[in-house]
Amino acid sequence: MNRRNIHTAWYFKVLLLALLLNLGAKLQAHGYSYAVYTIDFLSINVVYDGDKDVKPATIRMREHKLDFTLPDIPQFTYNPETGEIETTDVDGNPQTIKIDVPENGSYERIFPMLVTDSKGNSYQVSAAEHSTGEGAGDNVGSDGKKKRIQLTCERVDRVGDFNPESLSRKYGYIEFVRGEGKYAFDNGQEKWYKKSVKVDRFYKPVAKGYIAPWKLVPVGENDVVTAKYEGSKNIDLKKVRFASEPNTAALPAKFNEAEQTWTISLRSVSPGASYDVFAVYEGVAIGKLRVVSYAKQQHKVTLVPINEVKLDKSAIEQQLNTIYNPVGVQFTVNVDERMRGNYDWETKTEKDSLLGVVGKSFLGYDKELKETPEMLNLQKTYQQEAGALDGVYLFVLNGAKGLEGQNKDLLGEMPRKSRFGYIFTANSYNTTSLVRTIAHEVGHGIFLLCSIPLMPSMEKGTLKETENLLDYKDGTDLAAFQWNIMANPAIFTATDKVSASKLQETREDLMALQKS
Repeated sequence: MNRRNIHTAWYFKVLLLALLLNLGAKLQAHGYSYAVYTIDFLSINVVYDGDKDVKPATIRMREHKLDFTLPDIPQFTYNPETGEIETTDVDGNPQTIKIDVPENGSYERIFPMLVTDSKGNSYQVSAAEHSTGEGAGDNVGSDGKKKRIQLTCERVDRVGDFNPESLSRKYGYIEFVRGEGKYAFDNGQEKWYKKSVKVDRFYKPVAKGYIAPWKLVPVGENDVVTAKYEGSKNIDLKKVRFASEPNTAALPAKFNEAEQTWTISLRSVSPGASYDVFAVYEGVAIGKLRVVSYAKQQHKVTLVPINEVKLDKSAIEQQLNTIYNPVGVQFTVNVDERMRGNYDWETKTEKDSLLGVVGKSFLGYDKELKETPEMLNLQKTYQQEAGALDGVYLFVLNGAKGLEGQNKDLLGEMPRKSRFGYIFTANSYNTTSLVRTIAHEVGHGIFLLCSIPLMPSMEKGTLKETENLLDYKDGTDLAAFQWNIMANPAIFTATDKVSASKLQETREDLMALQKS
């Protein structure tokens, strides 16, 4: 939601006073977001970049070197009774590979692994996607013994030395795209990224005109990405390999001759960590991708209709998850009907079925407060009806009253790190637009995301210029720097709103003080 600037002279007086008296937290409680962000300039990364840098990770797999030669297309099975991998050598003789499975852990945790035979041929061995690793049910034979489990196997090549610090222009570049990948992809090419100094560390060019894109693979998941040669040289595409580091095994990649593209298999690493994938040709890197992992999340959203709008719970939940599943977030949506037609929360002087979104600041200006008296009254009224809270809550109302010219365009409001938000349906209602508004607002409340046009150094013309979910257009994209912020969502407890009554009393005291 857009904020009105505080009068410049008074603004800097407030900042000076706050700096002297350490009033940043108190100003924020009373809605002076701009002041707080300026006061906390040194820690502004928390608001706009996320509060943690992405850590470097390695995807080197455990490797078993064999003293026998494998056939061209080897087969591997896991024997849960012995804890061994079974295969046959090139002469058809049975062979076993002893592995260490963590105590009380699934055998799947040891995969993928690399096996290299006596002739230097390397294969990536992985657990089949449909395997459960439980060693029960369908994995138990009629004799009561656990069945052998078929493993998947892909041959991999070795990649020699190359310089990972720069890309070579000698052969042209390989570009990465999302392709058939399930999870989010950020190509890093949006012009508006360059307008904000706070996100440039995610999008620094690694070569002239080349920004390494980002690919998300949530912790515990695997995914794929597509690569395509965009150069003009007549190179042998079959010789291109993909690797995370020099002198390691190549990543599994399938080349599609018809489309002249590669599909590269990617695995996850630890939360908040990333690794690079390089396209390598003739000993030089000609393409780069950054892969990052964050923990998957589950959240609950309860819609509380105050007006008479009909809400399709299943459709809303499905569409909301279509937006958030690519970043590893799953939502459960509920609808609580108990507040329909209840307007007891309105202030005595304004019985208009609209929610007030502004109040008077102690400087005497109309100011959007983080939570107005009517907002707090509505929260209190609902909590008295509902009791214990779980997740976040969005009140669905006809509209809002606030700053001049704003009412007709306002679709929603939810302060960052707040469990309560507000959706306004009178202006333009259909399920698709409603879901997009819900997704935008929980981006503020749960994930602490800032609206794109309000980010530092963003130009005024950025409003409705992007397809980002946190802009005011119809887009649903989420960028790599936002994934990083989302990895540390707001934490709500049953006692969160105990302080709300005190906040309300303080705000009312301020208003009364101004009137006197």
